[in-house]
Amino acid sequence: MPFHIQIKRSFHVARAFNLSEAELRALLSPWSRGGEVELGDRRWDARESSVTVLDGPILDAQQLAFGQGWQNAVKSGEDVTATLLRGPTAVSVLAQTDDAARAAGQLLERVGLRYAEWTGPPSAGPAVIVLGDSELTPAYALQVGFALGAMGGRAVVVDLGASELPDELRGQAVSADDAAAFAERLR
Repeated sequence: MPFHIQIKRSFHVARAFNLSEAELRALLSPWSRGGEVELGDRRWDARESSVTVLDGPILDAQQLAFGQGWQNAVKSGEDVTATLLRGPTAVSVLAQTDDAARAAGQLLERVGLRYAEWTGPPSAGPAVIVLGDSELTPAYALQVGFALGAMGGRAVVVDLGASELPDELRGQAVSADDAAAFAERLR
């Protein structure tokens, strides 16, 4: 489902429709930290403006015509603003060993988050998939593949560096030594 966003301050309003999750994250990431975002023809300060995010079906040109886009988005969408701005309370961690899960937990603590044991792909928020702590078994490789397929861009692959990563995952992985890059990927 795409997202629709409205930012308001006083009588000024900006809206965007049919945003992907990545496009929405690019707007909400600075907003959730109290920063400014650019939407429409102006910059919006999170401390002086309000934001509303709707999760709903794609709106076609006819539904967006004559200024009716936001009304149609409200009718067919669900307000997910609070959920998205609150962020994850815990990040699900898929790890092959207990030591790898603890290492991921320590990395999450360094960036101000806590971890939860993997019980399946979370319905919202990011997840961490840990690789490189030991030889990748076929069963764990299958779990990683399923998790990446289900999570898409919400999955952050962490390389602990103890073993060789498959070529398909090497470009996606962030090093456990780079907390800043790890934190940015989680946003």
